[in-house]
Amino acid sequence: MDALHTTKATARLITQHLGSHYVLILKGNQSLARAAAHALLTGPDADWTKNHRHR
Repeated sequence: MDALHTTKATARLITQHLGSHYVLILKGNQSLARAAAHALLTGPDADWTKNHRHR
């Protein structure tokens, strides 16, 4: 899936209508979306993400 499809509508279609799970692409130039994702994804696995960043 392309970053173009990283929308609430796509997420709802996949999770609610299709009953599936997903991984959506988030580009670095989307600062508000990136900040929201960071807030949601901080927690016990945060150490893993710090050590395995894409370079």
